[in-house]
Amino acid sequence: MRYADKVVLVTGGSKGIGEGIVRVFVGAGAKVVFCARGEKDGKSLEGQVNAKGPGSALFLPCDISKVDQVV
Repeated sequence: MRYADKVVLVTGGSKGIGEGIVRVFVGAGAKVVFCARGEKDGKSLEGQVNAKGPGSALFLPCDISKVDQVV
């Protein structure tokens, strides 16, 4: 487990390549915090990942192009 005891932040992680990145890092032992604009897809992925390994992922809805949502 190369990423055991590591925390990874993924932006745009609710679908597509970002979703794949979330799954790969969790599979490698990392805890993953990911954000995306799509709350429904993000919550769904968070549930799927945490069903396999409770506490492995945390989804935060966020549009990183909006400063007030980032700071």
